[in-house]
Amino acid sequence: MGRRTPRRSAGAALLSRLWATDTRWLLLGAGVLMGALVLRGLAAPPLAWDALTYHLVKPARWVQSGGWAPEIAPDAWGYYEYFPYIGEVLWAWAMLPAHGDALLAPAGLLVWLACALATYTLSRRLGAEASHAALASLTVVLAPAVAKYVTAAYVDNLLLAFFLLGAVFLTTPPTPGRAVLACASLGLAAGVKLTAVPVLVVGLGVVAIRSLRSERPRRVRLLTVGACAGAAALGLQPYVRAWLQMGSPLYPVPLILGGKQILAGNTEFTIVHGAQLLEVSRSTGREFLDALFFPDPSYAGLGPIAPLIMLLGLCGGVRLLRSVTTRGATVFLLVAAGLITVTLLSSSVAALTTKWAQASVRFLAPTFAAMVIFASVLRNRFANVVWLAAILTALLLDLPWGWSRADVRGVLALLLLALLIWIGVASARRLLPRRAHRVVATAVGIILVLTTAFGIGAVRRRSRYAVYVAAAAGRAFDVHPIKYATSWPVWQALDDGSPHRVAIVAGWDGTGHNWYRYPLFGSRLQNEVVYVAPTADGAVLDYGLDPTPEPRMRFDAWLGRLRQRGIDTVVTLAPPTLEAGWMQGHPESFARLVCSADQLNCAYHFRPAASER
Repeated sequence: MGRRTPRRSAGAALLSRLWATDTRWLLLGAGVLMGALVLRGLAAPPLAWDALTYHLVKPARWVQSGGWAPEIAPDAWGYYEYFPYIGEVLWAWAMLPAHGDALLAPAGLLVWLACALATYTLSRRLGAEASHAALASLTVVLAPAVAKYVTAAYVDNLLLAFFLLGAVFLTTPPTPGRAVLACASLGLAAGVKLTAVPVLVVGLGVVAIRSLRSERPRRVRLLTVGACAGAAALGLQPYVRAWLQMGSPLYPVPLILGGKQILAGNTEFTIVHGAQLLEVSRSTGREFLDALFFPDPSYAGLGPIAPLIMLLGLCGGVRLLRSVTTRGATVFLLVAAGLITVTLLSSSVAALTTKWAQASVRFLAPTFAAMVIFASVLRNRFANVVWLAAILTALLLDLPWGWSRADVRGVLALLLLALLIWIGVASARRLLPRRAHRVVATAVGIILVLTTAFGIGAVRRRSRYAVYVAAAAGRAFDVHPIKYATSWPVWQALDDGSPHRVAIVAGWDGTGHNWYRYPLFGSRLQNEVVYVAPTADGAVLDYGLDPTPEPRMRFDAWLGRLRQRGIDTVVTLAPPTLEAGWMQGHPESFARLVCSADQLNCAYHFRPAASER
């Protein structure tokens, strides 16, 4: 018998194909880019807007409490709490080992690699040549709307990975095990974002039809459908919770059909994302197209070659529909991509038509990926030129525009650390005998691991607030510049190594996205950050919806709740609220600790004994 050739993994096949072609320099460019992003993520703290307001706030609370930690608070907090949260579970796992954000960048890199491998595998399943599948993979993961979010601690790349993995399992020969994996992947995608719920429904329909039409025994077919439904339920817990607590599984998003509201949503979410506030300026359709294809370097679009790729994708889709073997998978991808786009345009139209258009292109990454995969089956020189142009343009757009001097110093320090560790490994291999005692080899390995961890920790501690200072000046950012980093002196004052119980309050800025809570937890998540209601009855006060809150607010009731919850520090963020005035007028109970340069963001030490007099 002949010797069996070992089967290579998809990752090995992808790397081999890219390295064996004349485009290996593209692979090197992608490697250098991702290496730089991850090193910067290891050295610098998270800086992306949504990460600071809720994407990292939820996992920080989970890590602190060791379990589920729900919280209801004003303004955008009221609907952040009911956003699907499966995506944040990954960040919670990444935060557990170091009890902080040090490992978020490697976790984001793993998600990015999953997107690359899933794209390659799916393209190959649909009949693309290996070289075209490899180029398609790079085109998807290097698109600015994907690559720039690798270290941002957003969940959109995770949604893309689950979407593509679900499609991979649906395109393989139908078996009960693969059907369950497909439904589990799509169910988790739905648990990451609402836009994937219609995709899950389509996937369940495909699996049910395949299973019921198969030649397996009736019992096996029914068990397969039931197992698939159970696997899909992995990601539906957020919707069940919203249904039980708020009366709608889609909360905070309203369901409107034919101009009639079927399910109510969160009022503040509706007026903010519906651009019904005067403070939110609408953009034109031309500006949205610019955000898609000609993004500002500090934002993440799809790039100027994307229209050509989508045109090729339509041609490839038509070709795949003609083949009986690929028709089912093609229909699924077309319908899924169309549903994602329609869902976005119908339910979150403000995110695409208001001033957030630049930051919202990432929502269309699954649609773009589907078009790229369809285009990968075409075999002509024009398609090859388009691939190369798209990847090269993406590499240029992905350059780290948001790096300050502090970021560069942190990355250089990590490179120096890596060099020293490499020298240590090389020296150990040379000095130790080949058959060194296992205890000695283990001890050397432990020393190197501890040295690496200590070195990364030291670089992060030195870089953390230098990067925050640069972010406040607009020089440092992850995806796009952030607005409220001027409160960094407050963050630094509360990151003194001691645990604090912090009560936070902020005024209404027109959108409610100004509560930067995550930095207040501290670099080791040592601080507890909560909201304490100032109302007489303890009800949450929505500063954006109540223009005259004074009659409902009671200073003595607020003081009592601060004492009851063991609060030692109160932080007030811009815009100022009535609570800030209370603290300024009662220095016997509130001693000012630190304020930002504009005096709008302050931390006060709360003296519970003095407040009882």
